Amino acid sequence: MPRTLCAFACAWILGFVAAPRVRAHGDLHKKIAAASREIAKHPNNPDLYARRGELYRLHREFERALADLSRAESLAPDREAFWALRASVLHALKRDREAQGEIARFLGRQPNHGEALWLSAEIEAALGNWNEAARGYAAAVIHLRRRTPRHYVTWAEAVLKTGAGSARRAIEILDAGRLALAGAWSLEIEALRIERSHRLWDAALRRVDRILRRAPRKESWLLEKGRILEAAGRTSEARSAYEAASAALEKLPRRVLRLPATKSLEQRIRKALRRIGPKS
Repeated sequence: MPRTLCAFACAWILGFVAAPRVRAHGDLHKKIAAASREIAKHPNNPDLYARRGELYRLHREFERALADLSRAESLAPDREAFWALRASVLHALKRDREAQGEIARFLGRQPNHGEALWLSAEIEAALGNWNEAARGYAAAVIHLRRRTPRHYVTWAEAVLKTGAGSARRAIEILDAGRLALAGAWSLEIEALRIERSHRLWDAALRRVDRILRRAPRKESWLLEKGRILEAAGRTSEARSAYEAASAALEKLPRRVLRLPATKSLEQRIRKALRRIGPKS
């Protein structure tokens, strides 16, 4: 595949892999009109149809995007980039069985293409094939040109749906992402959420204690520690954590105590102390 077309295919597929991009519809209309004028001048240039298809895809005119890609492929039937692009549009149209075949064709020629591997995993997830999706995300993360916390969260969510014992594996994925992305905070929070929802109390407490050692402000994390201890049935330790949270809050400067967020935190700590009751 030519270098420029490969880069174009990567950018297209990345539109489905990365966060959504916001574009003005008026600007897209102008670009689509300009692309159409170029096609009128060069009606047998497959790249022009692919590029207009990308604009239609951004404008969410998926049927028109698909029509342009079909025309591009008819002019250059051996260009595997067009197969990947078609897969992305078919996926957007929820025609995932067809998309599955198109992306498999592409990966047959480019098995280490990170964005295409990710798209393949997304298609498997849309079809409810969670084991295949989890394996696909694992392969994609190795080869993606740019990884974000969302990639690890999506991979972990797929693993969670694969069955028994999946929670610990999902947490391992999130922790690996946290290390790879230099301490991505959102992955720490997501791992803690899984530990709590799967009643992995000891692991959740170890995580909160690690966060507390680093946190400049500890009161909200002491409250979280108390909630975990309370959920685990360790009432006396939970009370101590809530009391420590209250004590940490009282040490804050007055200007901080007057902030709405601090007042809300104070109310949550007081409610927790009332709920758990005094020492017996």
